[in-house]
Amino acid sequence: MTPTITKPYRYRYSETFRNDEIHARFHFPIWVAERCIHREGFDDWGGLPAMTRDFHQWCEQAGVPPITDEWFLRMLKAHGYEIQLGMVGGLFLAADAWALEKRR
Repeated sequence: MTPTITKPYRYRYSETFRNDEIHARFHFPIWVAERCIHREGFDDWGGLPAMTRDFHQWCEQAGVPPITDEWFLRMLKAHGYEIQLGMVGGLFLAADAWALEKRR
């Protein structure tokens, strides 16, 4: 059964994910769509620790079992994001963008 995704996403406990890979591949893109910003042609970098923390908070709010930090890194790399010096190239948290806008 394919779940219907609505925002905010709510995990259905009847769905069973047998390992981190399946779980990460299913939930990671939902988190990116809901909580992150990716802009083509811009040199945007977001903090990896903040993104990891936000992903785990999102999992908790959505009732989704969290994945390991290792799988989170794998998903970032698998989706083409560059990781350097604790920063993620091409992706940043929408909350960070909103905070910057408030300062202006």
